[in-house]
Amino acid sequence: GEEIKGLPETVEESKLTLKRRWDIVQKLKLNFWRRWQIDYLNSMQGRTKWKSSTSNIKLGDVVIIKEGNLSPSVWSLGKVVSTLPGKDGIVRVVTLKTTKGLYQRPIVKLCILPVHQE
Repeated sequence: GEEIKGLPETVEESKLTLKRRWDIVQKLKLNFWRRWQIDYLNSMQGRTKWKSSTSNIKLGDVVIIKEGNLSPSVWSLGKVVSTLPGKDGIVRVVTLKTTKGLYQRPIVKLCILPVHQE
């Protein structure tokens, strides 16, 4: 970014209409959530090749539930209350508790959040 060279103009001095300002703010918000999803969430999802083993998702993990038809700003948080491992012992589906109830979701639609416990 650049160094700030002056104070922003006041609302009265702006030549933008209120509607135009609203459109700009909405566009900035949408761009923020898209970047957040691409940069942060995708890095947290951590896909690995099938040849290497990773730790399974476990009970108590806190996750963001990715919903393709919704903006990332409204994705839900959930807590893993049960796991459903496949025949190979690898968990691919979990039951989540959210504020709206219990749901089953595949782990590819989840992003495990890092939780620091003391």
